[in-house]
Amino acid sequence: MKMNFLPMRLFVSILLITMSCSDDVELEAKNMTQELLIGEWLVLTEHDYFCNSETIANERFAENDLIVRYNEDGTYESFLDGQPWEAEDQNGTWESTSNDSYRLFYTVNGSSRSEDVVIDFVGNETMNFGINSPCFMSNGEDLYTFSTWTRQ
Repeated sequence: MKMNFLPMRLFVSILLITMSCSDDVELEAKNMTQELLIGEWLVLTEHDYFCNSETIANERFAENDLIVRYNEDGTYESFLDGQPWEAEDQNGTWESTSNDSYRLFYTVNGSSRSEDVVIDFVGNETMNFGINSPCFMSNGEDLYTFSTWTRQ
């Protein structure tokens, strides 16, 4: 009995091509958002929102010029009113973990820490930073906070 392996080979080939393309698409999307982050960003606002809504509970506009520079080599550094900000948690390294998620690495009191953040890019010039922030209770209200930045 002679078996025809052509249908099986065809199926495996299609499966491999699909899997390869899927990985390429995910990598391309990750690289695109990584490229969006690179550059200098000025904080505009940090608002509190009611949980599960887009309604602003408390508006806080930036009082100082805080700029964070995300470098191509995976480092970041902060500047407050044009001067390097030497606070430990304001300088460190970063990596893209998926399309819209990043991990920041920094040191506080000699102890290494990391923070995962989700960033929503609005075009190429605006980012909403930390939109994955958990809800917290404040004055009896469930709130979450994220900041809005503009490219410099």
